[in-house]
Order: sequence, then C-alpha cells, then structure tokens
Amino acid sequence: MKLIGRQKETATIKGFMDSGKSEFLVVYGRRRVGKTFLIRTVFENQFDFCITGLAEGNSVPQLSNFAATFQQYFSAEIPVPANWLTAFDLLIKELEKKEGKEKHVIFIDEMPWLATPKSDFMIGLAYFWNTWASAKNNIFLIVAGAAASFTLNEWTRNAGGSYNRLPEIIRLEPFNLQETEDFLSHKNISFDRNQIALLYMTMGGVPFYLAQIEKGKSAMQNVEDLFFRNEGKLRTEFNYIFSALFKHTEKHDIILKTIFNKGRALSREETIKYSTLCSGGAVARAFMELEENGFITSFPKFGAKNAILSYAITDLFTLFYLHFLQKEEKYQANIWLNKIDSPAFKAWVELAFEQLCFAHTPQIEQVLQIDEVESNVHVWLPKEEAYVKGSQRGLLIERSDNVINLFETKFSLPQISIDSTYNKVLMNKIQAFKAVARTKKTIFLTTITVSGISPNDYSQVIVKNELTLADLFDK
Repeated sequence: MKLIGRQKETATIKGFMDSGKSEFLVVYGRRRVGKTFLIRTVFENQFDFCITGLAEGNSVPQLSNFAATFQQYFSAEIPVPANWLTAFDLLIKELEKKEGKEKHVIFIDEMPWLATPKSDFMIGLAYFWNTWASAKNNIFLIVAGAAASFTLNEWTRNAGGSYNRLPEIIRLEPFNLQETEDFLSHKNISFDRNQIALLYMTMGGVPFYLAQIEKGKSAMQNVEDLFFRNEGKLRTEFNYIFSALFKHTEKHDIILKTIFNKGRALSREETIKYSTLCSGGAVARAFMELEENGFITSFPKFGAKNAILSYAITDLFTLFYLHFLQKEEKYQANIWLNKIDSPAFKAWVELAFEQLCFAHTPQIEQVLQIDEVESNVHVWLPKEEAYVKGSQRGLLIERSDNVINLFETKFSLPQISIDSTYNKVLMNKIQAFKAVARTKKTIFLTTITVSGISPNDYSQVIVKNELTLADLFDK
C-alpha cells in the first residue's frame, strides 16, 4: 500500500542514510499509528537484520526468535543464545563479514517486548551500539515501539550504559484531516468532509482504524459496524491497547475517568482531590505515561500565578470510548444511528469537534496568518460555580503581538446564526474569560464551525475571526 503523508519523517530517515556516519534512531508513537509500516515502506523491506519482539514473551522465547531470525538473514544456524550480550555479539560478527560502503540497516521492532524487566536486552543493545556500531560509519540502527515512556526512559533518562551518542527520536503522530482524506481517497472511498470529520472524531487519524472503513457505507454506518456490533473489529480495541501499554492500569484508568467525569481539564492535584488516588511517584508516572502515549495533553492553566498544568483528554478515540463504549450495551440494529438526536451525542460531538480543531492548531495559525508569530496554547476554565451552570472548557492561543484568540467551536451542518440569545452567551464567555485572565491583551473571539456564520449585525460585531471545517484541511 502507498505511504500516505509522512513526508517529513521519510526525509529525516533518508537524511540519516546519507549522513556519512552511523546513526541510531528511535521511532515511537501510539499503537496502530503506522511505525512499522513507515520503516518497512521507506526501506522496501530490505534490511540487513530485522527482528520483532514477541508479545507477552520472556527472554527464552525472545532469544529463540532471535536465533530463528538470525538463520533467516544469514543462512547460519546457531544455538539459542544464553543471553542478549551473546546474541548481539553474534550479530556483530556476522555484520563484520559484509563489505561495501552502503549503510547496514538493523531494525528492531516492538523493542519494549524484547526488553522485558528481568532480561539483559538493554545491556546487549548498549554493547552493540557503544562498543561497535557508533565507532563505525555505516550502521543505521532503528528501534521502534509503542510504549513511549519506556522508550524515552531507556535512552534519555535511564541510559545506564552511557551511550556514546543519544539517539535521534521521531514521534509518529496520527494523520491530520487532509492526510485522512488522502488515505480514504487512495482506498477509493469518497466521503464529503463532514463525514470525514465525523469519522475523525470517533477514531482520530489512526491509519489502522481508517483501514477498516468499508467502501459503500456512510461514515455513521461504518462507525456502527466497527464499534457497536458484537463482532465489530474495534469494539474491544481500547481495552487491548490500554493493557498492552500499561502493566498496571488501575491508576491510569482512574486518572482518565476522573478527568472525563468532571467534563473538564484538571490539574494533577485536582484529579487526586476528585478521585481515590494518593499523591506520589506512581501517580506522577501514570500521568507521564498517559501523556507520552497520547491519551491526555497538559496545557498551562491560563491566569494561574504558578506554573500549573491542566490535563485534558485529547485522544479522540479515547473520548469516543468513554462516552459510548465503556459500558457495554446489547447490540440492536441502528444503535449508533439512533443516537444522533440524543443529548449524549450532542455533548460528545461538541467536545470532540473542539478537540479536532485543536489537533489542527498549525492549520488554524496558518489560516489566521499567525504561524510566524510566537504563541502558546492554553486551557482556561471559569470558576467552579460558573462551570457547573454550563460553561465549557476553553482553549485559546496567546500571541506575542498582544492578542488572544478565544475560540468558540460549534459542530452544526447548516450555517450558524447569532441571535440575541446566542450573542449574550458569547458575551458572557468573553466576560468570564476576562475575569479569569485579568489581561490587558486584546481578545479576538474566533469561531470555528462546519459551514460558517450567517452574517448579521451580531456576528459582525462580536466575531473577529471566522474559520470553517474546510480551513482545517489545509496542509
């Protein structure tokens, strides 16, 4: 299958191939995002050695897998190595037999599954890189894995072997809307952009999920078939990826559900306050792991005197799961289609659309022509009592040119008309923000809608910038 998007990552990898020195690259990202596909496609499956870790396997089957893979690549039968130090020594000796100036590419996939807690895999890998590969100029070592915190800890925070050079790191992100449209088009699936947005709000831009979409069915039909039918391919996906990433999931689960149940962004201290968690290193690590694996994102809390971070659930697939799938329902025909007019659907679609918008901050800044202006994305919340009455979480862009873009996002297919009642809501939102912000910067109310705002006296006064869904498809 053709590689969609990933131009920057592809150029980076090819640049390392031509660097004239040995390179060490770590590729990480959430599960199903296409790490393996990217590497295999760029190199057209031509590796000098490639091994993939076995799920749930300890050192014995992993080393047996190494021996079998070794025979496949080098046509040399070897006994199962006693440890990873021996395994990497065997690999070095075989690679030394190869001549030529072209780089030898070694790809280690699902690396966290190889480096089990009681294994000596990291010792062997450090030996391979430090004592041999880094001293040469024709080795390209690539490791990939989904457990972001593990991957980063091993090389940048916990490298006991004192690596001669820290590796380069690529974090592979899900597709954006334009890449999603290109991916579906490559599959000969033609949706209008409203349907693409609905799909994106349920599964994000995760290539594996998008690959399950069937031609000839609407976006809503595909969501029903994939998530709600008993045999749906993605019905149990969340539980699978959660348990695959985290060995002890209790704290991670509590953090996610506490933030979700409060319906807002929470600081770490607020999350502990509203839950059964106790402050400590284990909870701090759970926050870090959830963020590094893309489930939540931390934002500076606007207006806070101290550097307080608020955490919001920003993974669209997780939001969809928590809204509709964490409590299993008995499947009935059209169960998803029948939710369209429900309060639950309306609450989800507005929150998901807001998150879709801010997953496309680069596109927003480009359309607003502020992409070259220094800026920061913040989260802000009105006071608790105001929030309980219905105010919603807000995200904003604070700019160095003394302007703050305060966003109002609405998912409605027809154009939105601002009448006197809605105008008061928007005015109250601005006043609530000013009460929290206490800023002298100019506030630009910026709307992002599907089809735009109907021009009238209210809209021309209160709306300073107007964006539509189409703007988010800009590359």
